[in-house]
This record gives sequence, structure tokens and C-alpha cells, in this order.
Amino acid sequence: MKYYTLFIFLYSSIAFTAVEVLMPTDKLPREMIYLTESMQEIDLRNNERLKENEKIFLKLENLFKKLTKEELYFLSKTELYKTALAFKPPLKVSEKFYSKEIILEVDEKLKITKLNSFSHWLIAGILKDLNNLFESRHFPSFINERNKGALTSGKSRSIQKKMNFLLPWLQSFMSEEIALFEYSLRPLMLKTLEKVISKGNYLLDFSKPNKKKEIQNISYFSKQKLNINSDGKPSTVEEILDPLLSGLKNKNLPIPVDDWIEEEDEFSKGLEATPVLKATGNTDDPKNLPTPVEEW
Repeated sequence: MKYYTLFIFLYSSIAFTAVEVLMPTDKLPREMIYLTESMQEIDLRNNERLKENEKIFLKLENLFKKLTKEELYFLSKTELYKTALAFKPPLKVSEKFYSKEIILEVDEKLKITKLNSFSHWLIAGILKDLNNLFESRHFPSFINERNKGALTSGKSRSIQKKMNFLLPWLQSFMSEEIALFEYSLRPLMLKTLEKVISKGNYLLDFSKPNKKKEIQNISYFSKQKLNINSDGKPSTVEEILDPLLSGLKNKNLPIPVDDWIEEEDEFSKGLEATPVLKATGNTDDPKNLPTPVEEW
């Protein structure tokens, strides 16, 4: 009983805020899950934006219920990629980004940097596309022509157009503070959702006008509570307790266990990229209680 009480005391003594927001379910395309959950994470400390996001998500919910799965996937993916092309950072790209060595540099930072799911997806995808260009049999000719100051072949001009899109994103990721980089993607996220709603309504109005769309009984968004840490980012209970648990270990105090926490529900299982509390175990009392100590 002391074991359980100690955990409750520590848990309740930590200052954090729980915010209930709409989050995507696994019924959405992967890219749309990454975009909407990251948008909510960015805006967690801004109540006005959370309200605006909820209005947008409810519009998306009503729209998606009237679309087929094929229409939903096509609409989401095409509008996201088209919008990303228009929102590339306005940067003058450094020459080092035309070198294959930049692949290793970006990949290393990507591995050690904690990004929201949309930012990670975007940079990982761009990195893969850039590596494909570097491995292309036309790339040596492109570099030769570029060094001479004129791109004479159609293949080289095509590679340059792709570079013009890919490299500014990587330079922005490598040069900016991570929080600023993630925040800089919010206009892209918002514009993508606005275009999806606009094009989706157009699709409903003008495709098969004599056939009424059947409304599907599918939930694309659902309410979920997220805890906010001091940086304004979602945090799990494990992240909140970690500094305190380390202190207990140093003082030889018993470490609380989580076998009293119920199984996760079906909704949280479907959100792979969302930082939610995931605990396993049962609600039975622990069979072996720790031996009391007096150091504390």
C-alpha cells in the first residue's frame, strides 16, 4: 500500500497540463495522420488555434465520410505534395548541398533529433528522393554541366528542377533551430487542409451529381487528452516521472510500478506516431511488496 501511495504522491505533485483535443484515427492516410497530429502538437499552448483546428478537423470529418477510400487517399496525397512544392523555404542553397556527403550529415541529424511525425516524414522523404538523384546515372553529367555554367541537356535541367525543390528543405532543417523549423511547417499544414476541403467539396458537387453520396460510419478524428510539458510539447507520464525515479534509485528507495494501470484502449493502439500513455499490466495488487526502508 505504501508503494502505491508513493507513486500517487509523486504523480500528483508534478505540474503539468492535460489538454483534450481532436486527434486523427488510423482510418486516415498515413501522411494525413502525421500532418494533423503534428499540427495539434504545435498548437497545444494556443487555445484559439486549437479551436480553429477543431473546426477544420470537423469539416474534414464530414467531408471524408462522404468520400470513398480511394477518393480520400488520392485527394489527401495529391494536395499535400502539390502544396509542399509551393511552400519550399526561400533560401539560397549552399554548394555543399550538391555533394553526396550531405546525405550522411542530414541522416545523422535526423537520427538524433526528436521531431514531430510530419517533420520527420517530410525530411526523410526528401532525403530519400535526393539520394536517388545522387545515384542516378545522369548525375555526373549534371554536375559537369553545372560546373561549366550551363545545363544543356534535358536530363540535367530536370535534375536541377528537382534539386530546386529538395535542397531548400534540407538546408532549412540543417540550419534552423528544430522548434522554429517545425513551426515553419504550420502554414504548409494549414494550407494543405484548406485545399483538401475545397477540392473535396468540389469533387462532391460536380462528380456524379445525380448520385447521392452515402455517408460512412467511420470516425476519422477522436478526442484525446495530451499532457503538456514545460516546453509546450506533449509528454507521457514516463517522461514526467523520469527525473524523480532517477532520484529514488540514487537514494535506494522503492521504484513505483505501473501494474495498476489499465490496458490501453483500441483508439490509442491505432495512433502509432502520437505520444500517448501506453501501459500494460492488470489491476491486481502486486504479489511481492518491497521491504520498507528508513532512509527516506
